[in-house]
Amino acid sequence: MVSWQTRRTAQSMQREAQELRRRMQRILTTMEQSLASGGADAKHAIEDSGRAFLSLGSALVDHLADDAIRAADSAVGEQLRSTRDALAEDVAALEDGIRTRPFCAVSIAFGLGWLSAHLNRRRR
Repeated sequence: MVSWQTRRTAQSMQREAQELRRRMQRILTTMEQSLASGGADAKHAIEDSGRAFLSLGSALVDHLADDAIRAADSAVGEQLRSTRDALAEDVAALEDGIRTRPFCAVSIAFGLGWLSAHLNRRRR
C-alpha cells in the first residue's frame, strides 16, 4: 500500500521533471536558432546553452535521487512502525490468552517441548 506521503513525493517529482523538460526544450530551441543564424555568436550561445542544459540535467538527477531516498526512507519507517505495532498487539493478545487459560498454555508448551525432544532424538 502506497502512503500519501510517497504518492505526494512522486507527484512532486513528476512536476519537477515536467518543468525541467520545458526548460530543456527552451534551451534546445535557443541552440537551434543560434545554429540557424551562424557565426561566432552562435558558438557562444550554443556553449552557454549546453552548459545550462548540463547543469539542469545534473540538478534534476541529484534532486530526483534525494527525493527517492527520502520517499524510500519514509516508506520503510512507516512499514517498520506498522510492523512494530502489529507485533505489540500480537504479544498482548498472547499474554492475555495465557492469563485467561493458563492450563491450556502450559499443556501446549509441554506438547511442543515433547515434540521437539522427540524429533531431535530421531535425528541422532
